[in-house]
Amino acid sequence: MGLIACPDCGANVSDSAPSCIHCGRPLASNAPPPSPPPPRRQAVPVKRSETLAMLMLAMPWVSVLLIFFWVGNMIMLQGPGSHLQLIVVVTIAGTAILGAAEASQFGMERDPKLGGYGPVGWFLLMIIIWAVAYPAYLFHRRKYGARSYLFLAIVTVVVFAGSAWLMQSSIDSTMAEIKHNLDSL
Repeated sequence: MGLIACPDCGANVSDSAPSCIHCGRPLASNAPPPSPPPPRRQAVPVKRSETLAMLMLAMPWVSVLLIFFWVGNMIMLQGPGSHLQLIVVVTIAGTAILGAAEASQFGMERDPKLGGYGPVGWFLLMIIIWAVAYPAYLFHRRKYGARSYLFLAIVTVVVFAGSAWLMQSSIDSTMAEIKHNLDSL
């Protein structure tokens, strides 16, 4: 009985041993060498549809047009303030629904370690603090292989919120003027 060197680790092992006592490699000449580990699957980038994100970005811009060209042309008897509020509520709820739908498609789940939210979390955040959650979502989606629209989202929030504020200020000013004119009669 002699000693042989293990082909893997180089340790001296008895030539009658079926395998190396140090690394476990079979030493018998008729034993097949250990199979190589399976190749690692490389992550294939998934092509994400941008349809819901485009709708999320377009909805506030359509609302801005409605604010200026529909609400802005109303007379006070038509209740432009209530129409303005309706447009704001529908826009916020609509973008929240679209965001939740896309988050569901992406498979987003609540993850406290990474600070991520699932579809319900994004929906609630957009309903409660739309001006922050809307751009945050459109930025966060990049973690799921989709394009980030942070800059466009920030511009959209500023234009939409500014338009709503300007129109509400105009409505309040006109109402105050009408009230003043009625009081002076």
